[in-house]
Amino acid sequence: LADTDDAAGLREMERIVVKAAKMTGDQKVQTAAVLKSLRKKVPASARGALLSALAQLAVPATLQELLAAAKEEDLTVRRAALQSVAEYWPNADPLQALREASLKDTDEACRVSALGGYARLLTLPGKLPVREKLALYREALDLAKDVKEKRVLIEGLGALVHPDALAFVKPFMQDGTLSADACRAALKISEGLNGGAFVLTGSVRGGERNALDNDPKTRWTTGASMRGGEWFTVDLGYEGEIRTLLLDAGPTGSDYPRGYEVYVSLDSERWGEPVVKGGDPKARAFTITVPPTAGRFVKIVQTGKDGSFWSINEIRVNGAPDVKRYPPLDKSAWKASAFNGSKGQHPEYAIDGDLTTRWGTGGGMKPGDWFAVDLGATHTVHAVVMNAAKSGGDYPRECQIFTSMDGTTWYGPVGLGKGEGALTTIPVLPSQARHVKIVQTGSTEFNWWSLYDLQILGE
Repeated sequence: LADTDDAAGLREMERIVVKAAKMTGDQKVQTAAVLKSLRKKVPASARGALLSALAQLAVPATLQELLAAAKEEDLTVRRAALQSVAEYWPNADPLQALREASLKDTDEACRVSALGGYARLLTLPGKLPVREKLALYREALDLAKDVKEKRVLIEGLGALVHPDALAFVKPFMQDGTLSADACRAALKISEGLNGGAFVLTGSVRGGERNALDNDPKTRWTTGASMRGGEWFTVDLGYEGEIRTLLLDAGPTGSDYPRGYEVYVSLDSERWGEPVVKGGDPKARAFTITVPPTAGRFVKIVQTGKDGSFWSINEIRVNGAPDVKRYPPLDKSAWKASAFNGSKGQHPEYAIDGDLTTRWGTGGGMKPGDWFAVDLGATHTVHAVVMNAAKSGGDYPRECQIFTSMDGTTWYGPVGLGKGEGALTTIPVLPSQARHVKIVQTGSTEFNWWSLYDLQILGE
């Protein structure tokens, strides 16, 4: 690896080195060859590839080698070292070093890499409370030198799954330069809070995710008679207050626990005493009320004995994931409008319920094309569904969703996404609105953007 300066060759050799090194469990052996090569006089690009391999191996004793390289005068080496630590290091140990580089490095690429790594490490589980993490985000945003650096930080917030993080990022959805990034982060946080960040493990491994798929026909099961001591754990992915726990044994009906204990932990190591105990609930689906307890991990231990299996077809913690399906809103009072360039294309055809008529742009899609509806009353909007019907290629290449109460002052974007076929569904951060606007941000030379039917899902 140290003897080549070819970029593609370096990447391939880096991959091989990392793969080969991980075949041994001895950390000294894993890094010995890489460290030996770093001591040689090699081209800066090869040195950068070696540093990247070292970061991917993530042996604690080598962190100082990487951080020392992150301060070298050679810009190629410094960039590689910072980018490697930022992308690969698995814990928060280099947090302060990345913070310092993001503030003081004279090279923009180095600062951006350091900021990205700093944002990523702040989202990792650790002893630092979420409020302190958000305070560090605020400090970094205030000190960021340009929009590019702020965007890196806002993007990083999407991995900090916590209600406080969602509240923190929402105001940035009104900042024109950061609004799309903030929306993307907010949607990611919301998805995580609604079960997307849950990690499930059971005393019998396999099928745990079946307990979250909202399919009554699938389940996690012990596959054997209940004997006591079987367990199932949910890592929420964030710290919060545990209040309720729903267990549903599905249509089999008899696979509910004959007794149970519920434990809550912040770190999955210290569980303490059960926060609640219960006997035979004699119900396939039941909700356990938990005395409000701060934690990230929830463990249910089955304590009874019975010839039936213990099965969990669905589990909910604090009501999450919320699998409620929102219906299409009534269109009878809707009024449609579109950008001036589509004059003569009949916006009302998109909401008339007739899949043989359409509104279209009248030409190839371009950024800034928009379509809007006045819902006639205020609703909570959850998703927008666009149907290009028989003009299957006329789906929006990219789009953003905005909401408004008066049709003049717009908020958002509150949703964004890409079409990939005739039917395009764009999830929306739940928003109170009377007016909804879809702004098409992609482009094609030939395909129109066509709406044969528009549905807005909400309540």
